[in-house]
Order: sequence, then structure tokens, then C-alpha cells
Amino acid sequence: DSFPYYYNLALPLQLAVENMDGYFRMRTWNIYWLIDHDYRDKGFAEILQVKHLAEQYHWKSGVYGAIQCLGHFYRSIGLDKEAARIWEDLYDTMVKENASSSEKINIIFQLLPGNLSLAKRAYYLSELKKFTDYLKENHLQAYDDNNTLPRLCYSYFRRKAFYDNERKDWATMKLDIDSATFYMYKKEYYYSIQYIKMSYCVGLKRYSDALALNDSVLTAMKNKSAIDYIVDE
Repeated sequence: DSFPYYYNLALPLQLAVENMDGYFRMRTWNIYWLIDHDYRDKGFAEILQVKHLAEQYHWKSGVYGAIQCLGHFYRSIGLDKEAARIWEDLYDTMVKENASSSEKINIIFQLLPGNLSLAKRAYYLSELKKFTDYLKENHLQAYDDNNTLPRLCYSYFRRKAFYDNERKDWATMKLDIDSATFYMYKKEYYYSIQYIKMSYCVGLKRYSDALALNDSVLTAMKNKSAIDYIVDE
């Protein structure tokens, strides 16, 4: 993996030009890399160090990033409830402190795939919808390069379809699947849509349709690159 090499090259440059946002962002990327590559002890030590340093600099986005990473650390060791609690508290803090929309959206994306109650899932879906509505109402296309209107709309309707599935609201689920398909901004997400449709067919007891969709998803998963699109976003 080339990330550590380029990280060690680029990090001092961020400090040299006093780009503190870039500096702390890179350090949080490094923490994610450490945790995801089973260097959890190092990752945890980095979390504490980054949080302390960000507090010294009074750099709120750095503190937010360190706390976000702490949630990721807990999830990586199977403590999903603890991770969700950290992210929920962080989101409340961000709202109170008027953090950027992009920072708040990132926390919502951490929370929605988790094991939330229906009430909490509904709340964070409604929060995500506020961000999509703001862009539409103001004729904007993005908050930043990552949080574009198509991505946010696709993610909202995709997650909303899973919520509908939990509530067994099949009519609304069909509408949300259609909307997610409309906003699908990468063709590879076709497989993810098929996966949701499979759940929809099971809910309606259309088992032959569900099996056919299952076969298409399994075929796609033979392609490693397609797996990420099925389970991610």
C-alpha cells in the first residue's frame, strides 16, 4: 500500500504552508488507514495525539475528526453501540457549534449503516434530506467535491428504502428505489440497487424474482470492484 509513503511525504508540507485543515484531515486519513490495516493500537494512540493537538490549536475540525475516528475504532472492534453513541454526541455538538455541512454529513454517513432504532434512523434520514433540499432550493450542485447533489440524493433514497423495508412499507419502498435509481451517479451502483430490489421482492413474497436478482448480484460480486458498490455508500 502506497498510502504511508505519500502520507509521510505530504504531511510536513501541510504544516510548512500552515494548511491546518489539510494537516488534520491527512492525520485522520492516516488513523483510518491504521485501523483498517489492523494497526489498532497505533491508530488509537494517534487519535489521542491528534485530539490533544487540535485542542491546543483550537482547531475544531481537527477535534471533530479525531472523535469521528474514535467511533471508527470502536466499530472496528465490534463495539457498534459505543461507536454510534460517540457519533450521535459528536453530531449534536457539531449542530450546536455550527460545524460545516460537509462535516455533519460525514457523521450521518457513519451513523446510517449502523444498528440504529427506527426512530433514530428516521431522524438522521430527515437531517440528510435537509442537506439535499438546501442544495435544490438554492440551485447548488455540491457542498464540496465529495458531497454532490447526485450522491446525497442517491444515498438518501437508498438508505430510505432500507428504512422502508424495516417498516414493511412496500409502496414507499418502491418509490424510494425508483428515486435512488434516478439519482444513481455511478453505473456500478446498479448492483446495489439490485440488492435493494431483492429485499423488496422478498417482502412481497415474490421469491422467484428475488432469486433471479440474487443470482445477478452474486455474479457481480465475482468482480471484486463491484463488491464495494454493493455494500458501501
